[in-house]
Amino acid sequence: MKQINKIGILIAWPREIDMYSGLLNISCDKTDIIVNDFKSFEKGRNLSNKKIIEILEKKKIKYKLFSEVFKKLKYKVIVSTGEISGYKISLYSILRYVYALTIGNIISLLKISESLNAIFGRPFTGGGNNVMLGLNWFPEKVLGKIVIKFTDGMDIKTKNYPFDIYKNVFDIYFSYCDLEIELIKKKFNKECVKIDYFRFIAETEDKDLDRDKFIKEFNLDPRKKIIYWLPTHIINPNEEDENLKNWMFKLNFLNKYYNVILRPHPKTITINKDILEELEKLNYKLDKNFDQKIGQKIKCSDLILADYGAILFDTLYLKKKMILLNLRENTKFEKDLIYNKSLDIRLREDIENLSTSISEPEIYQKIEKEFIDDNYEKPKDLKMKYFGEKTSFNLVQVKKYLETKLNI
Repeated sequence: MKQINKIGILIAWPREIDMYSGLLNISCDKTDIIVNDFKSFEKGRNLSNKKIIEILEKKKIKYKLFSEVFKKLKYKVIVSTGEISGYKISLYSILRYVYALTIGNIISLLKISESLNAIFGRPFTGGGNNVMLGLNWFPEKVLGKIVIKFTDGMDIKTKNYPFDIYKNVFDIYFSYCDLEIELIKKKFNKECVKIDYFRFIAETEDKDLDRDKFIKEFNLDPRKKIIYWLPTHIINPNEEDENLKNWMFKLNFLNKYYNVILRPHPKTITINKDILEELEKLNYKLDKNFDQKIGQKIKCSDLILADYGAILFDTLYLKKKMILLNLRENTKFEKDLIYNKSLDIRLREDIENLSTSISEPEIYQKIEKEFIDDNYEKPKDLKMKYFGEKTSFNLVQVKKYLETKLNI
């Protein structure tokens, strides 16, 4: 492989173009943007790879394909979220898959997995019916000498974080959050750098965000308040997009009173066409733009509806009002979050959240209460609670930090 003294920024999903905001304009002499074109049987992945290319070409940002550089070039520094592909097939992954669907499934059916987990720290199910044929794959160490993990959100599962599979992949960790840094240092004792949330810096500094453009883009009624609904994507086979399916009919009445804009998760857009058709029948205004400036839309909205995932903490960072929509009780998805002590669950102690059994009048009352409540200190206090008080590197400092690594 040819050794090159450059920084490679690996883009695994379309949203990462926004996440890396600012870093992508480092001099081309020092940086290569590497686009994921790894062929995968993961649902929606191949279409997402094409979307990355479409967005970069529209923005006239130069890039290289992963297939063009993998095992051909060795970068001095690689920056990656670690999400190029969670599913690579190997002999071991096939044996694990067979085990999970046979012995692992029997363990699940007999309901002894929790006891095994309590004794051995592992349920020994191999994933059971939720197992994927492929296993996690991290090509970063082949691509680069120094590998930096770029944080991809604050929805941290604190019980076992950082995951053991990261230990020999990433040398340095970028994070927005003091808690994440503490967990990484405690478990791995790795170098960590707290950084600004580049994706949202412009939105937090710009005091003249153009709400009129937002209203025009979605043809909204300027007399009504704007509610931006951002459901996550649940991939569990028996619960896929259940969070959206449970609430899209129940919340449909809100269209009478407010401008409700629903942004399905990009994975939902690429995978679940049926649900998109159903949403259009219900007259929701859908935001399906893969190249959306989410921070700008959050700032221009009066209230955010969300359920789980990083978007909860994105909203918190921008200090916007938010109501959380819960799944029905006893879903595997939520049980896993509870067991793994996810911050998604902890946040529900501080933010208004609604159960699926709530009535329409109660929903309306809860939303109106949020609009009437003028306690703007709460979002500010919660931002401090979850993100911490330590000083973070701004964009200029991070660029300089990366460039110093080229001289090591």
